[in-house]
Amino acid sequence: MSKLVALNDGGVLAIGSSRTSRDAHDKFFERGLGKNDIYLTRFSKDGNILWSKKYGTEHDDIGIDAVEANNGTIVVVAKTSYNTNQNMLLMNINENGDKLWLKEYKSDMIVNPHRVICLRDGNFLLTLSQKSSMEKEQIRFIKFDLQQNIRQDKVIHTAYSTAINDIKEFKNGNFMAVGYVKDSYNTDALAMLFDSNLNLLRQEHFGGENYDTFNALTILYNSQVAVAGIHTDVNSQESNMWIVKLDANASIARK
Repeated sequence: MSKLVALNDGGVLAIGSSRTSRDAHDKFFERGLGKNDIYLTRFSKDGNILWSKKYGTEHDDIGIDAVEANNGTIVVVAKTSYNTNQNMLLMNINENGDKLWLKEYKSDMIVNPHRVICLRDGNFLLTLSQKSSMEKEQIRFIKFDLQQNIRQDKVIHTAYSTAINDIKEFKNGNFMAVGYVKDSYNTDALAMLFDSNLNLLRQEHFGGENYDTFNALTILYNSQVAVAGIHTDVNSQESNMWIVKLDANASIARK
């Protein structure tokens, strides 16, 4: 299990993967699952296991993230790998863990999904990274709905390898995203501000001449943003947790 997702009933959904030795004579594999599968467990607000289930294709699948929809169902994002391909999976399950649909989105390039959020209008926003023709990580956004329709698919081209680890929506429809930007010698923490159409309004780099990254954010009641990441000391090379408060324009308010 690699991530916990808060649910509206006070419980949580744990998401990750399960690896199994495949046996053609085992009825478990008649459902089309492979060697590595998406693995989900739902807990009540008291910590009791409500259900625990596997999902996926006949290939190697890994659960990445999930979010609860306005109708109580859950949208899950995963990735699937076979041969030299690595594609994205989207899945919708009901509150009992029954699969409603599972769809693979094939790509000519390797994509890595990072985060999915439910938007104020009920649609969903997925952040991914993919390699450019220059072998640099680039940001990709996909907006979609529960009917599997892609509303928007946009790549943000940057001069350096860039990826988003987390993103949240402000009340005015703008987005704050955090992650990292790196070249051959240095990795900096990154904060990016987008408008409601995912046009880049501002980006700021933070850190020293070592490894620094932002991993997660939450929007506070006053529209400031609390960010958690890792900062590496320039002298000792020691890495520590890094807590930063940003203003809504992506500038530092406190660290």
